[in-house]
Amino acid sequence: MMWHRSEEGQFRWRARTEGRKLRNVALGGFTSEILSSEIILGYDGIPKDNPFVLGYMFFNIVNPIGYTLGISGSPTGNGDLKTAEKNGLNGDYVKTILVSHALLSAYRLYYKKHGFLPFIKTTDEEIVAGLSWRW
Repeated sequence: MMWHRSEEGQFRWRARTEGRKLRNVALGGFTSEILSSEIILGYDGIPKDNPFVLGYMFFNIVNPIGYTLGISGSPTGNGDLKTAEKNGLNGDYVKTILVSHALLSAYRLYYKKHGFLPFIKTTDEEIVAGLSWRW
């Protein structure tokens, strides 16, 4: 990784790689947002009504949606998604996953207090998905 000054005079990060590795670098930010959201939503010890946590989750929900709409990203377009597309990924597929996870995260953040949410539990031997209802 290195800093690069663009023709518009802006400084940007550049990766000295190509192909699949560059695609992975481009998706790294989205992956970290998804992982941090899952940690926050999956761990009961993190207070979901804390202003810092709510702000963090707000960014993790709004940023991927902004990227898919072309609002976020570089001035010439949504750079990370374009980079991933140029390196072999279907952009519509990636956008669908990002928006779906953002909406599911918003749903889980709000409805966790109200007792109805989808869940996924894993053990060494199985993966269980379903809906829970708390009385």
